[in-house]
Amino acid sequence: MACDWKSISLIFGKILWQDKYGIHYLFRFPNGYGASVVKAYGCQGFENDRWELACTLYETERPAVVDPDEEYILTYPYTIMHGSDVLGNLKDKDVRRILYKIAKLGGS
Repeated sequence: MACDWKSISLIFGKILWQDKYGIHYLFRFPNGYGASVVKAYGCQGFENDRWELACTLYETERPAVVDPDEEYILTYPYTIMHGSDVLGNLKDKDVRRILYKIAKLGGS
């Protein structure tokens, strides 16, 4: 389940959980946006060893601090989500590309 976007996760992300059922990363960027990236049973693409991503927006201004207990909302910027609530069946390179797009969104 390793990914080639590890450098992004070391700076802006945190593993919330990892067990035999999957893995969940939570990201937060200095612009207030972030992402929930999951590869677990029940997620789109799990059967193909792929990821599911949801875009998040944090309610407080503490850039680049990932706190699993901090409040955030799901957000759906059309340029990234294209009208979907989550993006599924993503390869590692797709996740990396989308994370970079989220990191470049306008600030909150």
